[in-house]
Amino acid sequence: MNLKRIIFGIYFITIFFDIYGQINGHYWLVFTFKAFEMPLLAYYYYQSRFPKIEIIDKLLLLSLGIAFFGIWISYLFNRDAVIINFTTIIYIIEGQINLFILSKLNRYLHTSNKNDIWRVSAALVVAIGFIYVIFPLFATLTQVLVLIVMIQLGLMSIYGLFKKGIHITISLSIITIILSNILSVSGVFLSPIPYDYLWIMGLVYVSKLLFVEGVLKTLESIKR
Repeated sequence: MNLKRIIFGIYFITIFFDIYGQINGHYWLVFTFKAFEMPLLAYYYYQSRFPKIEIIDKLLLLSLGIAFFGIWISYLFNRDAVIINFTTIIYIIEGQINLFILSKLNRYLHTSNKNDIWRVSAALVVAIGFIYVIFPLFATLTQVLVLIVMIQLGLMSIYGLFKKGIHITISLSIITIILSNILSVSGVFLSPIPYDYLWIMGLVYVSKLLFVEGVLKTLESIKR
């Protein structure tokens, strides 16, 4: 059995026990298995790229480290309004790194974003609808932070959503993280979502895996 199958198998086992523990009140399972998820992806990525570790690889590993920190902070203090804004800033930093990774992949592929009208239009439609429904519920600082997140997700869609040369798993990663953000905000500010931890964190974990795999596959396809 190769490394990829082993890591992916362990990764999904940790996700299962993480979510199972949260839903059933066995929080020791959450604390135990949450500690392994992002490090597993980092280990898989590092081993897949070793010994040719470039700037883009270091950036992705840094992104996973920041995601690990943000996931823990948001889990431990998810009811505190100040902490919610703080964790949003953490995710903005992570998102900016991921956006930079996508921009570098575009440069490696020598692709242009000038004519991506449908991607820009789709991002604007989602953003305008989200702002119309949700923004009045936010405090001013939260509005600013959420707007930054939306801009980042829009730019990620432009750089990576069903783009020629960019592996399809990156597109799926962008879609799942957008869905996770929508569910997260809706659950906090509109109406509680049954088993919200299952849907939101499940999408987050799947998105991280898809993004890592997508970057690896895209880099493998690029002959530089």
